[in-house]
Amino acid sequence: MARFEKHPLDQLLIQLTLLLGVFIVGCNRSSQPDAPSVTKPMISVPSATPVRQAIPQPGPRADFVTSAACRKCHQEEHASWHTTYHRTMTQVASPETIQAAFDGTTLYSYNQPFTFEREGDTFYVRMIDPAWQVEMLDAGKDPWQFEDGPLSRQPVVMVTGSHNVQYYWVKGYQEEQPIRIPVAYLIRDQRLIPIHDAFLQPPERELNPPTYYWDHRFGIWNRLCSMCHSVGAKPGMDMVTKSLHTEVAEFGISCESCHGPGKAHVDFHETHQDGYQTVVVPEGVKLFSPHDADTDISTQMCGRCHNIADTKNLMEYAMHGMQYQPGDQLDEWFTTLHFDASQKDEDWTKKTYWPDGTQRVSSCEFVGTSSSACYQEGKLSCLSCHTMHEGDPKDMLTPAMRGNDACLQCHEQFRDDVAAHTHHPADSAASLCYNCHMPRSAYGFLAAQHTHRIDSPHVETSAQNKPNACNLCHLDKTLAWTADQLTNWYDQPPVELTEDDRTLAAGAIWLLRGDAVQRAVTAWHAGWPTAQETCGVDWQAPLLAQQLDDRYSAVRYVAQDAIKRLPGFDSLEYNFIAPSDERKRAQTWVIQRWLEQEHAPPSAPQRVLIHPDGKLMTDEIQRLLREQDQAPLQLFE
Repeated sequence: MARFEKHPLDQLLIQLTLLLGVFIVGCNRSSQPDAPSVTKPMISVPSATPVRQAIPQPGPRADFVTSAACRKCHQEEHASWHTTYHRTMTQVASPETIQAAFDGTTLYSYNQPFTFEREGDTFYVRMIDPAWQVEMLDAGKDPWQFEDGPLSRQPVVMVTGSHNVQYYWVKGYQEEQPIRIPVAYLIRDQRLIPIHDAFLQPPERELNPPTYYWDHRFGIWNRLCSMCHSVGAKPGMDMVTKSLHTEVAEFGISCESCHGPGKAHVDFHETHQDGYQTVVVPEGVKLFSPHDADTDISTQMCGRCHNIADTKNLMEYAMHGMQYQPGDQLDEWFTTLHFDASQKDEDWTKKTYWPDGTQRVSSCEFVGTSSSACYQEGKLSCLSCHTMHEGDPKDMLTPAMRGNDACLQCHEQFRDDVAAHTHHPADSAASLCYNCHMPRSAYGFLAAQHTHRIDSPHVETSAQNKPNACNLCHLDKTLAWTADQLTNWYDQPPVELTEDDRTLAAGAIWLLRGDAVQRAVTAWHAGWPTAQETCGVDWQAPLLAQQLDDRYSAVRYVAQDAIKRLPGFDSLEYNFIAPSDERKRAQTWVIQRWLEQEHAPPSAPQRVLIHPDGKLMTDEIQRLLREQDQAPLQLFE
């Protein structure tokens, strides 16, 4: 999604936020999820605080009419859009929209307690008072270093997310400026966790705000989410009164997000109802149709949010809202942070790209798609595969595009004999174009995700750290083996490899020695049924066990999920945000259980760090762990 939390520009936003006196608590304290409540002075917040007074008021404004107006004529399109997660990206808090239990649970985040309570249809968070924290900031003190701030009881007014994770916004320091509490609700696990643990980033204690601009401590809905998670947002910064008067047409992503403001369109057709089918529609009245537009323009429409970009005029946006509209050239209003090889070692580059320029974080699909030859030289657009209508709400794929039809639209020569190209059975996962050319080498939402840069597997880039599609399936094979296949099949030139790359499985190397993204992506594939069918399931557990005490919460989460998908390990009891001692006990349990199991020996056990007699190659495992890439890494999720 389009973000502000990544460059010095974000520091400007934070400074502006503080000048406006608008504060949000933002991140987490992952070490004590079950810590007891702390007794502190309680600030009374009237139970009858109207939720609607604490959020920007949605409704028709300026040239926007909302999806309700579209429904009158476009009922089928409205109904199909209504099933999507785009619609529910931002919602007003209610029993229907809040998924967490709010049963009195207390969670600690950044040394501060957050207790979740419910009275009837109203939800509350008992937390250290935001107004007090603003006073601390104004005094030049860090409120997160104190545990004795006065508690207040804040009503939950909005929710963000409804698919993978949900975040909660409480009544803010000022009216209509909700703040996000530093807690995330994992929908798949039905549990609350400190928000820091929901993202791939170093431990909270290692975060350095001057370096890491997005550490979740600050998050004001009006600034952080309004641009992409609502329609027609206008932050409404008033430089005279130093306040925000935010307006939105609609919460969530709806009709006018993709088709543009609809007032002129609705007004025209309401006055020409009798000639609806025959009347000539003036050019200024027509709505933007992504399917009728050039592929680059329609893709840029999606790229407004699925991108890593900065607004070119921040103050203009803060005061007057989004100027870009569907159909515009994106680069007129945004600066997309495209890969630059000369800056591949820069911090911002590592947060988005692999060293070869491949996108490695989800939700910024535009930088992947736009760097692909299929987009630059062909007719590929987001709509080649995705649709907001009648697709699967999970990933918005057009039903026919779960196979190879998306690629065969242009690469017709492979339709009759795809196996001759893939060198795998035509009905296998390895003959699905996207598994090889768009592998899950990106990361997001505690899982590996398809990168949207369309490319071919290359061992040379894997030697530079990026996992390749072949070895993400053949986890037990070496890079040398993959290089031989690619040379024999596709005439790729030989690659100079290290001794480890010639003798050890790429999956083992990435799991133990890789950076945080390599470890997470590889661990996910160790639990992927397709990879398990390819390379067996009898050798992964002791290597995945090493990640149960990883420095990164996200890596631990993905590893434990993969372990539970291995035979005999579904009973693993493990809390990925528990203290290290508890995590190490689970680690020992996994290794011991593996040693006690009977399993078929791998075809080449030493590749996966197992001696021929079935014992672990402990010295080699420890060597790779000592060589692990420990450079701090925080993705732009």
